[in-house]
Amino acid sequence: MFRGLLAAVAVVGVLSIGVSPSLRSVDEAPLLHVVAMSRLVGAVAIACLLGLAVALLAGRRADRDRPGGIVAAGLLVLALVGFVGAPALSVPAEEARADDGADLTILSWNTGQDDVDASVILALVDDHRADVIVLPEYFGRLAEGQFGGWAAENGYQLLSAESSTSSVLISDRLGAYTVDTTDAPPWAGFTAVPSDATSPPIVVVHAEHARLWSSSLWQQHIAWVARACDRPLSIAVGDLNATAQNLPANGLGRCRDVAERRGETTTGTWPTWLPAAVGAQIDRVLAGSAWTPTSFEVLSGHDRDGTDHRPILARLAAVDDRSAP
Repeated sequence: MFRGLLAAVAVVGVLSIGVSPSLRSVDEAPLLHVVAMSRLVGAVAIACLLGLAVALLAGRRADRDRPGGIVAAGLLVLALVGFVGAPALSVPAEEARADDGADLTILSWNTGQDDVDASVILALVDDHRADVIVLPEYFGRLAEGQFGGWAAENGYQLLSAESSTSSVLISDRLGAYTVDTTDAPPWAGFTAVPSDATSPPIVVVHAEHARLWSSSLWQQHIAWVARACDRPLSIAVGDLNATAQNLPANGLGRCRDVAERRGETTTGTWPTWLPAAVGAQIDRVLAGSAWTPTSFEVLSGHDRDGTDHRPILARLAAVDDRSAP
């Protein structure tokens, strides 16, 4: 019975390893969760395959079962292949602009409200010279208390909405912004709308996570993001509670996933108590066609800072005509 259980888990995991990288728009629970955590499922499957191989080898020693040894060897080979070929979206990275220059630097970090000390967040902002800082789980009043004074002194505007859990800091060099919650489901987020027509509308997102057996509310939030990303200049940032495989291959609205465009979809942003190699990359940046991604990275070294998410950093270069409708 034990061997049968290991075999069942291994079969599911091997299917995850082999099939999930090719899947897209997987937005129905519970399959949504399996695909999102396919690297972890694959790791468990590899462990089960190794366990089966050991059990078969032990049985072979006891009864000199030649077929059992052959099967065990096959399982070891399958486990090795699974380890080497763990899921990754096979998407070639776009080439960066010739000078690899970035016009916009975006930092996003779900810090679980103030679970991360404000000084740590501001140090990241300073280190990377971020123009836009999205805090997907930071209520406005709390953000004002922690960052309001710093923003005023350092040339940033702090925005939030009563119906959202999120806040955003935007550099004054991008001009003034206002908050728009039109059509936004409660707690999904808001759009920061620029007064300057050449600056990007920023869709600040904290999508509700899908429940084990239902993803309807999450789907509503993702559908809003697609509607809000309605211009080539649009940028959506935050905790989407979705991997690239959970989203359509052609993006959301007029925005496409920056990590996917850069070929950087395999480093997990959640949870920090798992190695990044087997976690889920659910914190995302999506950008319209007016932007060329020059880099995307999940920032390391912050697993003990208090939150279960890792920060992400994206750099975008503007194309020549940013005023296209």
